[in-house]
Amino acid sequence: GGLGVYAEASAINHDCDPNCTFFAAASSSSTSLTVRALRPVGAGEELTIGYVPLRLPQRLRAAQLRRNYGFECSCQRCLSEQEEDEDSEAASSCRRSVCRSVSCNCGPCNSSC
Repeated sequence: GGLGVYAEASAINHDCDPNCTFFAAASSSSTSLTVRALRPVGAGEELTIGYVPLRLPQRLRAAQLRRNYGFECSCQRCLSEQEEDEDSEAASSCRRSVCRSVSCNCGPCNSSC
């Protein structure tokens, strides 16, 4: 295994729910990069790939993207998972038992649940 630079592929942006994947294939004379769609891609839709392991939780994906690529991901998956994490943290920090058993919006316990 080695490294390679693929000019066209380097222009493909990251998304945590990408519509494409990629792989390199080496022959005796060259190495090529293949990009494949994971689902139907509409005309004009941006092609995206995952720059980090997508099975990681949002916080770990964000840390790797920040450290290795220098940006904060704001894709729909990350935004959705951040909201879920915030809701979960708020409910777990609430002292009322009803908040710990269900998702509430008391924020934490500023109102009755």
